[in-house]
Amino acid sequence: MRSKGIMANTFIKHKHWSVFWYLWALQVIWSSITVAQELDRDSLRAKVVQFQQQPGYEKDTVFIRTLNHLAYRYWSTSPDSVMAISKRSLTFSKRIGYQRGAVTAMIHIGTAHYEKGNFQEAIEVEKNALMKAEKMGFNKEIGVLCINLSMVYLDIGMYEQAQQLAYRGLEIATANGFEKQVARNHWTIGQVYELQGKLQEARESFARSKELYERAGYQRLLHLLDISIGRVYLKENQPAKAQEFYQKALKESGELGHRAGMVRAFMALGDFLEQTGKSGEAMEKYAEAKNIAVALGTEQKVAEANLKIAKCLLETGKLKEAYDQVQTGLELARDIHHMALTRDGFLFLSKIQAAMGDYKPALDSYQEYTLLGDSLMNQEVRMQLVKAEEQFRHDQEIQTVNQKYQGQLLRQRNYTYFILAVSILLVFIVLLLALYLRNIRRTSRIQKAHQKKIDEQNRELERIGKFKDRILSVVAHDVKTPLNSLKSTVDMYQEGMFNKEEMNMLTQQISTKLNEVNYFVNDLVLWAKSQMTQASARPNGFEIKGLVEKTISLLLWDAKRKGIEISDRTQPGMAYADEEMVKIVVRNFLANAIKYCDNGDQIILSTRSDSEERLLVVSVEDTGTGIPAEKLPYIFDEVNMSTEGTHHEIGTGLGLVLCRQYIEMNNGKIGVESERGKGSVFWFAIPLEEQGS
Repeated sequence: MRSKGIMANTFIKHKHWSVFWYLWALQVIWSSITVAQELDRDSLRAKVVQFQQQPGYEKDTVFIRTLNHLAYRYWSTSPDSVMAISKRSLTFSKRIGYQRGAVTAMIHIGTAHYEKGNFQEAIEVEKNALMKAEKMGFNKEIGVLCINLSMVYLDIGMYEQAQQLAYRGLEIATANGFEKQVARNHWTIGQVYELQGKLQEARESFARSKELYERAGYQRLLHLLDISIGRVYLKENQPAKAQEFYQKALKESGELGHRAGMVRAFMALGDFLEQTGKSGEAMEKYAEAKNIAVALGTEQKVAEANLKIAKCLLETGKLKEAYDQVQTGLELARDIHHMALTRDGFLFLSKIQAAMGDYKPALDSYQEYTLLGDSLMNQEVRMQLVKAEEQFRHDQEIQTVNQKYQGQLLRQRNYTYFILAVSILLVFIVLLLALYLRNIRRTSRIQKAHQKKIDEQNRELERIGKFKDRILSVVAHDVKTPLNSLKSTVDMYQEGMFNKEEMNMLTQQISTKLNEVNYFVNDLVLWAKSQMTQASARPNGFEIKGLVEKTISLLLWDAKRKGIEISDRTQPGMAYADEEMVKIVVRNFLANAIKYCDNGDQIILSTRSDSEERLLVVSVEDTGTGIPAEKLPYIFDEVNMSTEGTHHEIGTGLGLVLCRQYIEMNNGKIGVESERGKGSVFWFAIPLEEQGS
């Protein structure tokens, strides 16, 4: 309340009535909004007292969490209160073994040290807290400590370490979905870039942080990021963009009723206007910031605003008003023991006194400024010592890690050499085995090739042996029998056992037997030739009907002799195959039909075209004896033996085998359909001649 009285007296004394009444109105309007934080503190304090007043109450985790919440509420206003409450919380946490409570208390103690400028103490406490959090796996607390430590390193000028911690915190926060920490780490990274002079990267990081805060609903922090972005634009010599973001920060804070944010925004706008030579407008912004700070009770901001107003008044030549303002600000700065503001206050006072002609007081004030400068220099030296000590520790840690790494590298190198030697030995052994196996495989291939050749020779010998046996069997059965019959007939005739008429009748039978032997010899020669040589077809285009007619004319007498009718229903058509082979097939089919037909039977030869497969189908249908069902599957096999015809005709049994071989040589098909006592249909299909061939 003392500061509020000083502010009111100052404005009344200098008759700034319009500004005074405006600020007083703002104070009345906002006073009901900004008491929430104080009420929250009061409720937390009351809760702590209530716990302590309970008879026999033991300090538990609920009590410790309440203390930690209360300490958090003092972060921005009273570092000493944060320190006292957090130390108490840390004691109780250690007593009951509450690890998370202890880590949180240590975070608050580190923050209090930081706010008081005790950077070395802040680093030590927060590093210990980080080790404990890592051991317990408290990811959220690890993220907070990364942010806090990076801020300390920023202030002592260790930018690389600050950036490493910020990126580590960003990684942890992103992996665990801690939205606020992700945004805060982007903010810290932006501050590092700004201090390094990477202004575009700084703006991008600030903008990313603001976007994340806005998405997560943390509206009360947006004005700080707008101020940071405006500050970067000002460094980039873009004053219009800087003013735009300062105005945006003020608007956002006002809409939320966030008075501390409005103080920051008004101060930023004042600094901007003062730097651009608009001291009068800057003074108004400082005055508005001062009035709100008075209402909030933030004495540091009140003192800072007083000094800035004094500077503006000095620049505009209003020395008396400037003197009053600097005295008020200086008194307040000394009361709160703010050395930097006190030093600035003595400097401004010295300049004002010199401008007013009070040279002796001006000299005294400047001497005070100089003395405080020495104190600040000592503080700066202390900060540099902290930085040097921390850098030394950092270097020691790196050296320890490097030594450990070198040891591991040496062990790894020795292990690598060992593995390399073993690998070379194994490769050598594998090569020897490969050569040995190669020789074995080569020998095996040679043996297999010899064996294959021997097997082929054995199969050929076996085939020749079977061929020989079959020739002997056929000759013994189908040649010896008719020749013996012929010889017997001739011998009986020579002995006079037959007269002339009987001999004429026997002559016809002998002729028939000789025809059979002739057919047999022809089939035998052709079959033997196909077995002994690699016969191949020589296809050409020919007319099928002419071929069938010639074959019928050759066998027509045999059919008439047995009383068999032959019907030619073939149609003209051009086939493409070996004509001589097809002749043999047609002759065999027709001869077999005659052989197994008797008086009154009928044989029909016909053709048809299969346009889909481009084949010409020739069939020989008879009404003869037919074939038993059990013999049909083997009718075209070499194992099939010939049976006697209706007039005891004999055959080799090789004709149908030849037919199958010849038709297959010409890319054709062959088949039979038959039923015992109802006749048979033998057919084959050969390619049609293509048009234009």
